[in-house]
Amino acid sequence: FQNHEDYGVNVSQDRPPNPGLIGLHQDANGLIWVGIHVPDLEWKEAYEPSKSPYGIPEDRVLDLNAYFDTMLEVIDPERGVVVATARIDQSLVKFTDAGHLVTYRLRDGSIPTIELFEVRLLDTQGGEK
Repeated sequence: FQNHEDYGVNVSQDRPPNPGLIGLHQDANGLIWVGIHVPDLEWKEAYEPSKSPYGIPEDRVLDLNAYFDTMLEVIDPERGVVVATARIDQSLVKFTDAGHLVTYRLRDGSIPTIELFEVRLLDTQGGEK
């Protein structure tokens, strides 16, 4: 990724959000799981009409799940290779100590909800590694 200092929602709707590292987790097998925020494929649609604290109309991003996707990469540091990669159409926010992924959303438009995701690697026959 190109080096940058700004991470988060851009005031300008003319450019996509910059990527940002959300977390690292090393599993029991020594593999390193990396989570990176990247622009959602339809990030411009995340801007919604809103008002500033002073009542001035402005477009704002109210749902980060519509603004960011999460790229997950699993790296084998011993071999120096990426073992797996996946793009998730949500803004995952962190890894737990156990390696679960966490996201936050408003269920039914108003109920604050935290969701946990368990991720694991499967071999080519569908079994767990």
